[in-house]
Amino acid sequence: MTGPIWLTSAPRAGHFLVPEAGSMHWFGILFAFIGAGLILGALTYVSLLIGVLIHFMIILMSGPLVDRVLARRGRRSA
Repeated sequence: MTGPIWLTSAPRAGHFLVPEAGSMHWFGILFAFIGAGLILGALTYVSLLIGVLIHFMIILMSGPLVDRVLARRGRRSA
């Protein structure tokens, strides 16, 4: 064994690329990348959706408090 283990052990273990299965291998890689991209896109979309929803809930719940502060400020200036 003169080279790295990953170069010397693969042929002995029988890990040869079959020429007939080469195109299917690349289709699998392509579909794996597409699937991973779609999953990451869906996670990003859901995270943004939940973040926007939580922010709007906070804004709606703090509405009466903001109204009271603005009402007091309006009385002082008049």
